Amino acid sequence: MIFTLSGRVGAASGDFPCAAPVRTANASLLLAFLFAGHNLSGPGENILELLLRRSRVQIERQLDELKLYLENVEDFLTHQAQRAETKEEQIKMEEYFPNLLRSSLFVTIYSMLENELNRLCYKLSKRDGLTVDDLRGNGIIRASTFLIKVCRVDFPEDSPEWKLLRQYNQLRNDVVHNNGIVIGNHLDKAVKKIPGFDLGQGNAIRLNREFCPEVLKTVREFFQKLSAALD
Repeated sequence: MIFTLSGRVGAASGDFPCAAPVRTANASLLLAFLFAGHNLSGPGENILELLLRRSRVQIERQLDELKLYLENVEDFLTHQAQRAETKEEQIKMEEYFPNLLRSSLFVTIYSMLENELNRLCYKLSKRDGLTVDDLRGNGIIRASTFLIKVCRVDFPEDSPEWKLLRQYNQLRNDVVHNNGIVIGNHLDKAVKKIPGFDLGQGNAIRLNREFCPEVLKTVREFFQKLSAALD
């Protein structure tokens, strides 16, 4: 299924407008669209000023694009479920396709978060020589370690948003590496704390309609706090 920026969705059962070009099986296409870059820096503008501008303008715009895309597809699937002619079609539109959509979008949002944190690390590493790649680990945890210990950024590591993002990190790994199946009990507490997330048969990850909006909200509030810390 392919979603187009200004056209319609090509599907046997109907069409709908969409906010951004996306192939649900490949979240990187949406990410590439969102990060199709512009040089935001002006004359004499230093790196921190540039990052602050990105946090306040471009990141907000990216999150708004994702929110609009999610709302459009959710509404489309709800409409298609109402038009389903068989119980099997209804289940697919109410359960299977929405969970696939939310999983794909969740990974995209998480990739944006990781990309922006690494971008900040690479920009600031020019001052110290040491880069984020020199540290052990990976992802948002390594980036936060670099910003705190090497760059001395007043990182909001004690904020509820960051604590929730760390739990999203574990959930993302199960979506990507375990085909959406939770192996072990590392997410038992997260089931109670993460809105819109629960486990189905065989510990299969189920993401409800409220899940992705909550992820977007958390990421937005985290970047606002990080931006304030850099100000």
